[in-house]
Amino acid sequence: MFLSPGIALLPRTQSFPLLHILLSTPSHSPIPPLTRALNWMLRPPVHFQDPSREHGLLVLNHKLSTQAVLVPDLRRALPAGHWALPEMNRLHDAFASVESLRTFRMKSGITFPEWLRKHKNPDKHSLESVQFHGWEAHHACPSANGHVVVTRRCGDEPGDFHPLYRKPPGKMGELWDDAIQTFLIPLVAALVASRSMLPEDVRPKWLEDIGLHGTGCHYIGLNVTPGKEWGVDQFTWEGTFDPRTGEHHGIHVHNDQNNKRGKMSAIMVLGAFEGFWQFLMPYGLSIGTLPMGCLWADDSDMMHGVGPGSGCRVSIVVANHDWSETGSRRDGKKRV
Repeated sequence: MFLSPGIALLPRTQSFPLLHILLSTPSHSPIPPLTRALNWMLRPPVHFQDPSREHGLLVLNHKLSTQAVLVPDLRRALPAGHWALPEMNRLHDAFASVESLRTFRMKSGITFPEWLRKHKNPDKHSLESVQFHGWEAHHACPSANGHVVVTRRCGDEPGDFHPLYRKPPGKMGELWDDAIQTFLIPLVAALVASRSMLPEDVRPKWLEDIGLHGTGCHYIGLNVTPGKEWGVDQFTWEGTFDPRTGEHHGIHVHNDQNNKRGKMSAIMVLGAFEGFWQFLMPYGLSIGTLPMGCLWADDSDMMHGVGPGSGCRVSIVVANHDWSETGSRRDGKKRV
């Protein structure tokens, strides 16, 4: 575990203590355009990883607002004997090595590699972000793309709006449901427990009516980054891999424009891999989030990304968009 002079040990939270980083970089500090171009080549100067998973991490900005909380192992957010732990332990064992992951069976009964190979070629979003990406959500507009809440207008429909539910259609929807049942549902109880550890002012709003799969949030994303050694052709488009090592380049540096600034979203990590550090660019910080770990972060405020790695990393993002936190779109129309 790497520790810098700016890190101090805080009191124990639940079953693990938090290491505290207080950095002077303002949370709104601009990121040079070059950062976007470098992507996976960036190596932040401060690194945190604790293979023992004994310590979490708390990152505060210059105003002492919480920017990120690392839960090193979601299982430790639950009390001993909790009903969700046996299934979580099964997932943990499946991701103990690449070999065990190759034989792991999804809820549908097919193996994980078979599940990967059934996917179509990447869509535009996956190509732009250099990773396989799928999502399920309630949206504020009829179109589910970059204009959902970023632009001032979402169309000319009269009056206020009802959220619109979307998920992958057809066969892709069946694969999506398999992933939700296999990867997300076993973690929901621990995710909700870890949410209660966050300061109340940064917790995402609990959406009783449109929250998905018991998470309380209306957006769920799934990213899969398999190394080239997996031989999955539809995951091997140009720019995805280092041609010398076969490492996956990771996920480009970005911020989540649709999310509510000042509210946390969760990134839960599974897989059998090496590398794939999570970068928090305003703080020059890279975090080694291990399988079964969860990073809560203000991903709207911070530029972030994932570095290169080998093996196969699966990440599940659970978040709320701005309109669901405020009750209105940016064009002023109210949710009904």
